[in-house]
Amino acid sequence: MANLIQLLSEQEKKKLLYQKYEAGKIIFLENSICNTVGFVIKGEIDIVSYSFSGKEIIYNVIKEDGMFGNNLLFSDDNHYRGNVTAVIDSQVAYLKKEDLLDIMKSNEQFLEKYLQEQANFGKKLNLQIKLLSFNNAEDRLHYYMLTHNGKITFNNVTSLAKTLYLERETLSRLITKLVKQGIISRNKHQLEFIKNR
Repeated sequence: MANLIQLLSEQEKKKLLYQKYEAGKIIFLENSICNTVGFVIKGEIDIVSYSFSGKEIIYNVIKEDGMFGNNLLFSDDNHYRGNVTAVIDSQVAYLKKEDLLDIMKSNEQFLEKYLQEQANFGKKLNLQIKLLSFNNAEDRLHYYMLTHNGKITFNNVTSLAKTLYLERETLSRLITKLVKQGIISRNKHQLEFIKNR
């Protein structure tokens, strides 16, 4: 995603409030009211909750140039569904709801890009829902790869496991199995379906 902040005028940028967070810092607690949109300048922000058994559930991973709070800001129920946490040292720029509305009224380029990002988030959410509809790990990985033309690149197995809502160990074993069966090939941080198998 292109950095939305770059589309702001110098005057509009003065409305931003910048905050730095150390790794592990909880920025907002679950059920806190959301009254700003946050733009991640650097770092990574996760929205995390826990099951009754204490298992961590990651709802969203927001990396550099991403934003959070945008879907809650105009909601009837604008409470965070999980703890908003800095995974690594991060910096976030905040924009209040009223300032965001003012900017949208006068900055058409920003408005168009903001709406595009909202639409892209909707598509991503649909993918997440479809992924979660698959009960087993293999079907989940296959579907994800098919939506990426049979070839995916990832930083590490842990980050890919987060994306697929799987345990790291489960995904690692699955990749090893599928490589041995000749269903996929692995080249460092890339998985690809093997054609004509």
